[in-house]
Amino acid sequence: MKNIKYIYLFLQSIICVLLISCSDSTEKTIDNKCKENCEPVICSDGLFANSQNKCINPCENINCGDGMCVPLSAYKIKCNPPECESGMFLNGENKCVNPCENINCGNEAICEGKSAYSFECVTNCSENYIEDNNICVNPCTNVDCGLGASNCVVDSATQKHCECETGYVLVNDKCRIPFKPIQFESESFVYPEAEGFIDPENTNNATHTPHHNGYDMFFNENEEQYIDGNFEYGDFRVDLSNENIGIYVYSYTDENPQWKHLIDVSTDIDGMIHYDIPDDKKFPIGNHLIKLLVKGDLTEANMYIKVFKATEPLKLVVFDMDGTLTTADSEITWDYLNELWNGDVNDSEMYPGAPEVATYYYQRGYNILYLTARPYWLSEKSYQWLVLKNFPFGLLHTYEGATPDGNFDAAGFKKAYLQSLIDKGIEFSFAYGNALTDIEAYKFIGKPCDEIFIIGEHAGKECVNAVANYVYHLTTLPK
Repeated sequence: MKNIKYIYLFLQSIICVLLISCSDSTEKTIDNKCKENCEPVICSDGLFANSQNKCINPCENINCGDGMCVPLSAYKIKCNPPECESGMFLNGENKCVNPCENINCGNEAICEGKSAYSFECVTNCSENYIEDNNICVNPCTNVDCGLGASNCVVDSATQKHCECETGYVLVNDKCRIPFKPIQFESESFVYPEAEGFIDPENTNNATHTPHHNGYDMFFNENEEQYIDGNFEYGDFRVDLSNENIGIYVYSYTDENPQWKHLIDVSTDIDGMIHYDIPDDKKFPIGNHLIKLLVKGDLTEANMYIKVFKATEPLKLVVFDMDGTLTTADSEITWDYLNELWNGDVNDSEMYPGAPEVATYYYQRGYNILYLTARPYWLSEKSYQWLVLKNFPFGLLHTYEGATPDGNFDAAGFKKAYLQSLIDKGIEFSFAYGNALTDIEAYKFIGKPCDEIFIIGEHAGKECVNAVANYVYHLTTLPK
């Protein structure tokens, strides 16, 4: 029996040697029950002994995202969350993410993250920007406030209004030049005492109706400036020869405009005056009203001078008068006869809406030219008609070579005068007329068909724009 016990112990030891491994241990001990008694392995930091007594890193191949894997045992780990920077949030993968990345909140709006999966657009709109669906919008973008606009002011996301500079008015939501009528400022003019006439014969002639005229002039700032006038009396147009004429000026360019005496000149034998304005008295850029006063009896003629920058083309819209503003070309004959007989202005019939069309252009910064083949002695009466019908301010030009029977070269007169203005630096933007001679003159200065407007029987001829009536025509013009 004793031998059998030793044989058993020997076989048990053999089995322990062959079958039992202590892995990273250095020794093995066998008790009398052949139970493994391997000494535990000592692992370095971060490593743990597993069931096979091997040192392992339980965090190996573990993805904790942006966090840190912390081993607790050979078979247990813990993922510590990362410390996310401001604006970053922890997602389900333990990663810090910015929920506002690639989010467009629009102009001046700020994306604020709420969690890894949610955000909010917070508008911090500056002046003139309004929040609209989490986006800052400016209702004034691409808004044309017209001339003299100080700025566009935002009221709400969809509402705005234009504010105008001093000297401009709001017309249909746009800043425009205020309507200015043709006026001669007579109420502010202080008349001197009449001096009487030098020539007694003129005293007799002056008992008849006066027919005096000044001539409106355009000058660019580099040109020599001058004043022309003509003085006659009676149905037979007797010239006022060798008499004193006072020249007075009312400059709208002055801060506080008032009448100023410029000089006294004498008429020539034909009742004409021509005064070359010295360089030190030249008028500045702007509008200047001139009063030509007969010192003998205080009768007068009025005229305008327009001075403009030589480097900036002056934009004009030209209107023929008879048959264009009035309803028929025959008005010129009636005006001539009426003026010849009693000097009163004839209330020529006007196309409805004509003043409003002229005003439309005036308020948008265009200068107005009233061009007519009426004879020069109808200048004053033509102006009176324009005033009576409430046309906007503009300069007037009549024809010195005109006759009451209409037997003259109206087209040639208009061509020459329009071309002379172009040579000064004036640019014609649009042209209105009624006759074939108007079309001829306007095309002569290079106006394209789409910038020529004709009313009356020749409307639409030769490719020009047809105006059926001014009331409707006004509704077709750009706002």
